Amino acid sequence: MEYDELLQRNADRGLCYRYMPENPIPKKTRFNRFFQIQPLFHDFFKREQINAGSNGINISNFILAKSSFKNRYMEWAALKNTARFLVIDHEDVKDIARLKVFATIGDLLFLLLHFVGGIGTIMWVSLLLMSLGDSEQLLQSFIIFLVTISWNFCWINVHTWYQVLKKPNCMYFDRKNQTVSMHGLTKYIDKYERYSDVTCDEFGNVCFKWEDVVCTYSKVTFHRRRANSVTETYIPTIRHKSFGEFPEFSLRYYSEFYSSTGTFCALFWERIIRFMDISKPLPESPEFEVYRHTCPVTAEHDILNNRPLNYWHRISRKSQAAMEKIIANELYIFDFSKKNVQTEIDKPWIDIPVEKAASDKPTGYQSSKLILRQLTLGY
Repeated sequence: MEYDELLQRNADRGLCYRYMPENPIPKKTRFNRFFQIQPLFHDFFKREQINAGSNGINISNFILAKSSFKNRYMEWAALKNTARFLVIDHEDVKDIARLKVFATIGDLLFLLLHFVGGIGTIMWVSLLLMSLGDSEQLLQSFIIFLVTISWNFCWINVHTWYQVLKKPNCMYFDRKNQTVSMHGLTKYIDKYERYSDVTCDEFGNVCFKWEDVVCTYSKVTFHRRRANSVTETYIPTIRHKSFGEFPEFSLRYYSEFYSSTGTFCALFWERIIRFMDISKPLPESPEFEVYRHTCPVTAEHDILNNRPLNYWHRISRKSQAAMEKIIANELYIFDFSKKNVQTEIDKPWIDIPVEKAASDKPTGYQSSKLILRQLTLGY
């Protein structure tokens, strides 16, 4: 069961069942639990590429960096830094159930295209082992080998182009500059005089100061025609505090699960508030591990507290899942009505010691491993 779904179910059944936060939601953290497991292999492969100091056979990065799409590529590459940017995607979907179906289909298609390279590798290796003394099967194995590495090379590069050139539709929070930016608003600068004093960030997108951004929530009713039912849920909306002046700067966050209380909206906003708090290091969560060292405040904190290197990468997914369940159970008994403020988890390595040795492989080894993986698996 996904962590967000656990939170939602426990929020609906526990002490916070009737919790309705102030509206707009105050910029304060109370539950203070920020933990998200990354998709399987996601962090591992990203960290491997960073350690290797190269992109392997992915030459699209070099081409895009020197092309007319340079600015879009620089933005795409920069937003991957989870220690500086928190990206909230905007889904223009009115039916949450449909959103969940589309997301599932997209994930399956994405995995299928990735697995094509792996399947090809299995085929040519199997034929190679069976072709000992058979020149015809050896030739077939060689042909499949060429097709496989060609597909993997093309897929890796085409996928990068797709990721860079697809129309962005998100709002992102800049921890470093304490700003909030949104795509698609630059067209209003020349159209409306009220945008004349609005600034743009380094990527050319309209941005506002973090202190001018608020989060409200409202009840939304969804009519499910096929099921002949009506579902009510609370949806958070991030907007400018002067909404009447900048109504275009607004993002309504649709989740793939329903929330019958205001608890989810409060937790959603609390995560953003904590991320933007530069007086504290980044929260202890796997989602920040890859770029954690790039945040000066976080890097200093980790050194002073002797934090284990690549801590969350050395903790098994089983242990991480167990921690998610503990947090979900904490939410179940957390009473928001009493204005409680829970102490944040600061040194998880004391209770959950590392399970693997830190990697000290040389860069050349990491690069070779990266290229081999890309050629054989297409990832």
